[in-house]
Amino acid sequence: MYHCTAMPRGFSDFIPRDRLAEADTGAFIPQTYGIPHWRILSRSGRHHGAPEGHPLYDLGTDPGETSPLEDEALQRKYETKLRDLLTRYGAPDCHFSWLGLG
Repeated sequence: MYHCTAMPRGFSDFIPRDRLAEADTGAFIPQTYGIPHWRILSRSGRHHGAPEGHPLYDLGTDPGETSPLEDEALQRKYETKLRDLLTRYGAPDCHFSWLGLG
């Protein structure tokens, strides 16, 4: 997974110089209109307490997200929709693999 930014600042401080020195520079995201930015290799893991897989919830009947839907067809439908949108908007290949979309 990559962190792309035009401002070398993370959530709590500036990105260290050694990480910036290893970063790629260029226009990697189509929506930047050719404006160069940094692409920094970043570790990415599961959020603490996150469930396995990609649970779907019916927020109309389960606003507290306590009972995930068990519907493989619906899961495939949304995986296809997400893959199509990522492709349409030029998401980097690493996003597909990070999301388990191959």
